[in-house]
Amino acid sequence: QSTWGSLLSRFPSRYKARHLVRAFCMLGGLHSLRSIVRRHVHPRAMASSTPEAPAAVIETKIIKVDPQAIDDALLERPAALLRQGEVVVLPTETVYGLGANALDARACEGIFRAKQRPSDNPLIVHIAQRSALAELVDAAACASIPYLDAVLDRFWPGPLTVLLPKSRAVPDLVTAGHPSVAVRMPSHPIARRLIELAGVPVAAPSANLSGRPSPTTAIHAFVDLNTRVGCIVDGGPCAVGVESTVVDLTSSPPMVLRPGGVTLEQLRVVVPSMAVFAALHVDKPATPGLKYKHYSPDARVVLFEGAPADVAPALESFLAAQIAAVETAPETAVVGLIHTQPAVTLPEQLLRSPRLRIVPLGNGSEPDVVARGIFGALRELDEAGCVSIAVEGISEAHEGLAVMNRVRKAASEVVQL
Repeated sequence: QSTWGSLLSRFPSRYKARHLVRAFCMLGGLHSLRSIVRRHVHPRAMASSTPEAPAAVIETKIIKVDPQAIDDALLERPAALLRQGEVVVLPTETVYGLGANALDARACEGIFRAKQRPSDNPLIVHIAQRSALAELVDAAACASIPYLDAVLDRFWPGPLTVLLPKSRAVPDLVTAGHPSVAVRMPSHPIARRLIELAGVPVAAPSANLSGRPSPTTAIHAFVDLNTRVGCIVDGGPCAVGVESTVVDLTSSPPMVLRPGGVTLEQLRVVVPSMAVFAALHVDKPATPGLKYKHYSPDARVVLFEGAPADVAPALESFLAAQIAAVETAPETAVVGLIHTQPAVTLPEQLLRSPRLRIVPLGNGSEPDVVARGIFGALRELDEAGCVSIAVEGISEAHEGLAVMNRVRKAASEVVQL
């Protein structure tokens, strides 16, 4: 009992009632409780024989800033916190980030601690001006990188991260010991202004508990990080909705390591030989998103890939079985569907079930709409009490490549038809 009490004290209070009751009532008792705890307690903490000291409780303040009319006075506190080595949640055009001074290893430790992020998962460093690269990278080594100037001219500021040889000023903690550092210049006006006011480059992964869906609103970040960070800057919803594209221009051919807000088609206009790194898992990643399970809600996610005519009957069978399974459970138990393909048609009787929650995203030909809403949809259905979430896959063209990368990483099962 004391062991479980210690574990349960480590994850947010919002999970304690709804998710634990759901686990016991519907998903098989203690085994499911353990699986939920593992979502919110890092595996190394689970394995440790020495209990961790409880984290200090921090009062989390939300500061709302209008990105169209930025008031520097509102950014004074978060800028000061960054200078003082504290962590701050800030908006970007991709997702909300959990930022700290990238040149201060102790400050960056706060990111890993707040997120429960494994230390071998590198961070992306954000800058407000291209001139800030000089402090972060080995200029001599960068001078010989093909396409670098052309890529930065075309895509900065914006949702593109470039892997570059690092300078000695960048702590090894930021790069997980790799000789390269991932850098980007965000286009979000609040992010850039905050970095300017802080006067330091900002290392920032997504502002969520490690493994959870990335936050695209300040409320998403607050739900995961309340009492873990001192300040959340609310700049409204994120315009892109998935993380930045990460590229390595030093490889042959140049490689997309993580698809994101800049599409492969856009990159190939500048770098015709650009390829896509195929592996979903790397033991020693040089950039985020290549090793650990990511983007997962507490509900089981099942991805259906294939032609609409093939997906429809398989999806109907899956949803019918899931709904039947929860009908004897409490009324709060429901099944979710992220509907991206109007050509996937389901029986009206199934669609009218009070145990089914549907989030429509796009019309099958709008990958940017799906990208903007996919993380929010996963969170919305999780909060609705879904025990499972079915997702209709989309084409990998344009933003669809990033969408499918994220959903495959979130999925417990992929049904290919």
